[in-house]
Amino acid sequence: MALVSREEIRAATSSMTSVPKPLKFLRPHYQGLKDFFSSMMDSENKTLLADVLSVLGMTMAGSGTRESLKYKLSGAKGGLDVWGFEYVKNLAGEIGHEWTHRKTTDQSTDDLRELVEEIVPFNIKHGSEPEACDLLMEVDLLPRVDSCLAVLEHVAENNYSRIALYLTSCASYVPEPEDSMIYNVVFQIYKKVNRFPEALRIAIRLNDAQLAEEVLTSCEDEDIKKQLAFMVARHGALNLTSEDEALTEILGNTHLSGHFLSLARDLDVFEVCNKFQPGL
Repeated sequence: MALVSREEIRAATSSMTSVPKPLKFLRPHYQGLKDFFSSMMDSENKTLLADVLSVLGMTMAGSGTRESLKYKLSGAKGGLDVWGFEYVKNLAGEIGHEWTHRKTTDQSTDDLRELVEEIVPFNIKHGSEPEACDLLMEVDLLPRVDSCLAVLEHVAENNYSRIALYLTSCASYVPEPEDSMIYNVVFQIYKKVNRFPEALRIAIRLNDAQLAEEVLTSCEDEDIKKQLAFMVARHGALNLTSEDEALTEILGNTHLSGHFLSLARDLDVFEVCNKFQPGL
């Protein structure tokens, strides 16, 4: 019966932004449903009712009670997409407060982490990359290797720029060493989509010779690799070497003066022009 009722509520609207009419009807009965939930034995019906109460709690719960999250943790796993963006956004906000409370009181956050790992792919899939990044940073999961991989798993050509640029801007407002951790995530994003110049800029910003060498090694395009070598040489602080003689000369700025003179000839500015010279 509970399964049928939940399916009716979920199917009552085709929009992810509008509130299903059955939920509007159930709002006056929120307290009664909560009392009934507390008296139920553990069963599938109780799990399904928890999902309904979680959605109702988004608007009916008192401030700071985090009841929507409480009932979601008691409900069925997954299924976030059927309740819409506002529900997921509300859950993310409550997770942040609950995470801080549990860390302060030294409680386990494993169940919250499982929920975060459901919300992040949902947000990225639906074009809400900043919300996904904010949630990971709020619960201190972004720098972790496994969470970083979870983000990288959903990075693609159509969204990598938004994620990387947002994280780069966020890194400017966090203290050390959190900023370096965020930059490392950005580096991995650029490297995954073969944006080697952008990845090298992050490596240079971190002043990390190992990351810079990793970029040069990963790039297979010889012309781009030479341009990367020029970028490293221009920076001047990373002592990189290469088995390729041409790259070694670029990294050492061996022919830098000659390159500038060649460019000046190509631009026809080799001789200095005097604006006071007659005829000019």
